[in-house]
Amino acid sequence: GKIIHNLSRDGIEELANTKIREMQHEAYLITKKISALQLGMWILGKYTSHKPGVPFTDVMPPMSVFSSPISDKDSSFHTGDIASDISAHITRTSRDDSLPMFPAGVTIDYEDLKAGKYVYNNIISLSFLPADNIGTFPLPGSKAVLCYQDNNSPDIEKTYRKMLSLINKNNYRVVSDLYSISLINLYDDARNHTYFKYLFICVE
Repeated sequence: GKIIHNLSRDGIEELANTKIREMQHEAYLITKKISALQLGMWILGKYTSHKPGVPFTDVMPPMSVFSSPISDKDSSFHTGDIASDISAHITRTSRDDSLPMFPAGVTIDYEDLKAGKYVYNNIISLSFLPADNIGTFPLPGSKAVLCYQDNNSPDIEKTYRKMLSLINKNNYRVVSDLYSISLINLYDDARNHTYFKYLFICVE
């Protein structure tokens, strides 16, 4: 009890407040991790009711996006071309707790997509946590044309074209880039590529 007596009341309050702030921060980090797993599970959960390579329209739950522009867009065709951009994005998310890291992916500018020029313009991470409008921003719409893509799907460029034709057929107005979220991206010993992508474009 002696230590308490020697601390002024202000000192005790300061100590308690510091402790509270630390615990609130820990709670926030746990909430963020739970939210990332829930988002990953939500994306996987939807997969069971839709065939890979077949686009569909759906309503998206509110999400926020953290985005890092790619330095040399015109030569960014594959993830290998943007390795340094990816590591910069990951470094930013690991330094700033308010930024989501997973699930992550890339975007393709809608105009490039229409022109058949499949180059990446941003690296992005999604989150179910609300946007703070500083580092993270809300998705530009709640309605989207979506498609799942895995290693058994037809060529991804064919999927892009199918998504565009669904947009045209329904006269949708496009309000975002194409988002391509990679949930699984594995190579085994036989160098077989297992991947799972979640593609969407926000529309009105």
